[in-house]
Amino acid sequence: DVFMQLVESSNKRYDAVNTIFQAALADFTRVTGRSYKPFEYFYYGSTAPTIGVVTMGSSVEVVRETLRHLRLEQCCLIGVRLFRPWIPLEFCKTLPMSVKRVAVLDRTKESAAQGEPLYMDVCASLMSCKRVGVFVAGGRYGLASKDFSPRMAMAVIQNLMKKDIESVQHPFTVGIIDDVTRLSLPLGREITPLDSSVNQCVFWGFGSDGTVGANKEAAKIIGDSRPEMSVQAYFEYDAKKSSGWTISHMRFANNHDLSAPYKIQDGQANYVACHNESYVETNKFDVVRFMKKGGTFFLNTKIASLPQEERLKALEDMISPKILRTIALRKVHFYIMDAARLASNWGLKGKINMICMSVFFRLSGVLPIEEAINLLKASITKTYSYKGEDVVKKNHDLLDAVCSDPRYLISVEVPSRWRRAVLTEEKRAYSNRHIALIDDEKTRKFMEDIAGPVTRLEGDAIPISKFLESNLLGGTMTPGTSKYEKRRPNPGNLIPKWNANACTQCNQCVAVCPHAVIRPFIVTRDEAENAPYPEHFTTIKALGTELAGKRYTLQISPLDCTGCNACVEACPESPKALEMQDVEEVLRCGGEKTWDYAINLPERGDLVDKYTVKGSQFQTPLMEFSGACSGCGETPYFKMLTQLFGERM
Repeated sequence: DVFMQLVESSNKRYDAVNTIFQAALADFTRVTGRSYKPFEYFYYGSTAPTIGVVTMGSSVEVVRETLRHLRLEQCCLIGVRLFRPWIPLEFCKTLPMSVKRVAVLDRTKESAAQGEPLYMDVCASLMSCKRVGVFVAGGRYGLASKDFSPRMAMAVIQNLMKKDIESVQHPFTVGIIDDVTRLSLPLGREITPLDSSVNQCVFWGFGSDGTVGANKEAAKIIGDSRPEMSVQAYFEYDAKKSSGWTISHMRFANNHDLSAPYKIQDGQANYVACHNESYVETNKFDVVRFMKKGGTFFLNTKIASLPQEERLKALEDMISPKILRTIALRKVHFYIMDAARLASNWGLKGKINMICMSVFFRLSGVLPIEEAINLLKASITKTYSYKGEDVVKKNHDLLDAVCSDPRYLISVEVPSRWRRAVLTEEKRAYSNRHIALIDDEKTRKFMEDIAGPVTRLEGDAIPISKFLESNLLGGTMTPGTSKYEKRRPNPGNLIPKWNANACTQCNQCVAVCPHAVIRPFIVTRDEAENAPYPEHFTTIKALGTELAGKRYTLQISPLDCTGCNACVEACPESPKALEMQDVEEVLRCGGEKTWDYAINLPERGDLVDKYTVKGSQFQTPLMEFSGACSGCGETPYFKMLTQLFGERM
């Protein structure tokens, strides 16, 4: 009975916020010299604007830099600093009287509403201030942190500049392809507001390989040593974190500020580095799409350690034809190095981050190489001195070798035939081999139209109609498809190897596996003999009277295992019945086909009591191959729940 009175009693407090906020901004200006207002006006023409864009957050800088670059006479920008409480009179005073068309950008969606919050506030303000004759178009952008680029800002401006007001798209979306309700604005050519002197660099790394940490250190080193240089760094991470991809976007500018809150766009990077060779394989990532003509591409690969006469053929066999074509057509300077082998030779096995950072300074030209070496050595001393002088010296010696010895960093002569590189049918079939095994047409369509492009980081280009064709309405996804997305490579490039002679069939290793990649199977002797590689399909006599006459085998999925070592640690035997081995050796021995064969054998979990640790692991898990981190301690519990209670859990 008193709720409404209590809520209304705070009205005066909200009304006073504007005065308090403006006083705080004035104090801030006195201290820092930087001036801000609740609504900020930007115009780079010489007359009076007739159209305006209203937005808030980081998109203000994107639109502002686009207008500054193009010097459009027609368009202005209103950047919102204070969204709540909204001040209608202040907004109308900021919007020039000459403006007759306004586009309002909201980074949210209000389903079934007439418009989003910022759009509604702008419309209500114009009405309350009796500003007639102003057309307002509301649009959505950047949902779920989707990037908002100058190209998209220009699409919004061009929408307002159409000759007839009836042809202006309202409402609209930007940054997606809406081929269902036709709300999306078409995007024109790429726009580059940045000065041509800005050095833009992209780094592809593998979660936990140190690439992101090294790039943060590089940004700090350059920013601290060169006060006149502006440095910008933005990092993308896969949800898998320690065994997923990372992308680092870095910009460096001499003697002027950087204001570019968007990712490096396709065809704009001076330097691209790929620190994991598997990324350049067919059906992985288009790592060189960022590369500008005449730029530099660095690939960390074991191929660099092969004899010179074998390298080019090995590169052509490994790298996607699409990437080969881009390298040739854009006249890219291509370099390779085996950073892992170098690190091992210097007693720093697995520590490739400092090597790759050294290559970056050597090839990118961001700093003179002599200056960069001195700064890196100082950083190494500061970072690793607590580990002892020996570790510091090893890093210093390795740095000198990478930066001066021509044997380690190899320049690849790009042959003209790469311009015409095409994907052979044999390679196409091999790259799509997992999808080819799908016998359900609905699942196959989902993998080809949705999951495949998303896995290759091409999800922005998927039109809305594709989701509806797969019956994915409002965010639903087809279940049971994680088994088609392989976790290759895993962080340590190691997977467990089963020693059958030491195994007591307790299944504890299976129970703790976070991704359900190690599983026990009850098989017959004939099934074991019919395996694609019988010599590697090891079986032993199954223990227990209920399994009389049956064989027991433990199989590991080499392309799904993350190499966390949890199964080895959980094994209670001495000596252990599991040990880690090189995943490449397993694949060479047919490990992938052996797993596919085992997983399709008849299920015999009904022969045992599933309410024991051992028996539960013979049941097919409904939580498998998740996106959890390597060694996750939570997913084994959920996996076991599905084994105990199935779909009715």
